[in-house]
Amino acid sequence: MRFIAYPLEYYLLHGIRPDGPTVGHYSGKPVADAVIDAYERRYVFTGLAPRRSDGRYDLGQLRDGEFLLEPGLVYRLQ
Repeated sequence: MRFIAYPLEYYLLHGIRPDGPTVGHYSGKPVADAVIDAYERRYVFTGLAPRRSDGRYDLGQLRDGEFLLEPGLVYRLQ
């Protein structure tokens, strides 16, 4: 496990819009193949967020360039 130097808020994507097709649904919400943030950066869906036994996100399992989108989706900066 790697050391996490940043709080959860650092890893959360906000103000995004879908880019591309819907690849499924999770927790009652559509999952976009990719999303674009307010700065026009594009992120591609890579899977579901890893969780610890207490239900919190396991940020130590995220790879470089991966960020979270509620309700627990992982997107990688392209």
